[in-house]
Amino acid sequence: MIGWAAAWLVTITLEVPLVAACAPRGMRRCSALDALLANSFTHPLAWIAVAHHPGAWLPVEGAVMVAEALAYGFVTGMPWWRAACAAALANGTTAALSLLWWH
Repeated sequence: MIGWAAAWLVTITLEVPLVAACAPRGMRRCSALDALLANSFTHPLAWIAVAHHPGAWLPVEGAVMVAEALAYGFVTGMPWWRAACAAALANGTTAALSLLWWH
């Protein structure tokens, strides 16, 4: 089984550049830092939640996506449609990878 630290490293390696790519040109550096910080908050919480309730994987992923979209909208200042797209793209990518990895 992959450990939390390895999963977090894979997550930030994929999600940080995806979120930065979705950000407006002048916000890419800031959005990359905010994506790192958002994932540093949401990833361990999601890991713990799914470890205790494996059947809750989909709702946990949904909650993470919403939390990160809110962070990109409120903290980074991305337009809401971009924040939602960035969170959906980044989390969809890592969620799909996790399904492939674990099964």
